[in-house]
Amino acid sequence: MAHRPKFISVTTAARLLQVSPCYVRRLVGRGEIPGLKLTPRAWAVERLAIERLAIERQQAATAAAEPVECQLEPPALRSLDGTVWPPEGIIEEGEPRDPFGERVVR
Repeated sequence: MAHRPKFISVTTAARLLQVSPCYVRRLVGRGEIPGLKLTPRAWAVERLAIERLAIERQQAATAAAEPVECQLEPPALRSLDGTVWPPEGIIEEGEPRDPFGERVVR
């Protein structure tokens, strides 16, 4: 089994999270992930915290991408004088129409 370091560089963490190194340093500064200051300009971050954050970001992206069932009807279009378009009875039942009432040509 390969040795996995407990801490990784900010650049490596940024690559894993697909963000900028500046953003990773900001996360460390806010205390959202543990970091270790090596020199005045070099930081290391905890590998497990980065992996956990990467998994959370992936799960959030997956949840946001799931389709949502929607039963909304298209909104009625109103002209400047307030009349609704299309007027009742102008569209025959069964004809394919787009949300604006236009006939769909296939």
